[in-house]
Amino acid sequence: MKQIRKLVFYKTYFFEFFESQELKVKEKIDFGLYLLQYVKQLPSKHVGSTEEKNLFYLRVKQGSNIYRIFFVMTKIKSLS
Repeated sequence: MKQIRKLVFYKTYFFEFFESQELKVKEKIDFGLYLLQYVKQLPSKHVGSTEEKNLFYLRVKQGSNIYRIFFVMTKIKSLS
């Protein structure tokens, strides 16, 4: 499958958060990041938007816990 988006992380905040999670949560976050990179139409079950322009969140649910990882999307040059 062709990558259509590139992920860029700010400093180490995400990685610190990610490493502190349980394995099941890490797997679900990985799946969400995969969707962000490779799926053109993102399912609303996994991605939501805020009232602010270009501010979105990746929603991860594990048991009764729901995690939201905020991100922005900008148009950049093609990844080809």
